[in-house]
Amino acid sequence: MSTADPTLEQALGLARRLRPQDRAALIAQLAAELAAVAEAPLSPAATLTLPVLRGGTWPDDLPLRRSELYDDDERC
Repeated sequence: MSTADPTLEQALGLARRLRPQDRAALIAQLAAELAAVAEAPLSPAATLTLPVLRGGTWPDDLPLRRSELYDDDERC
């Protein structure tokens, strides 16, 4: 007997052999479990934190707007 988790195909094969009433009960139970997971707050470890890169100060003579950087042909 294997202790490995079943694959999705194995689980679907088993679910397809259930009676329609049991299949409906399985779907309802899975939906309730998924709704509970969706409502649960994320743990601090699960939140994504991007690093902040600091390259210094912005030069005063360098414009912030694209239209000020390029001419009519969009060339510097």
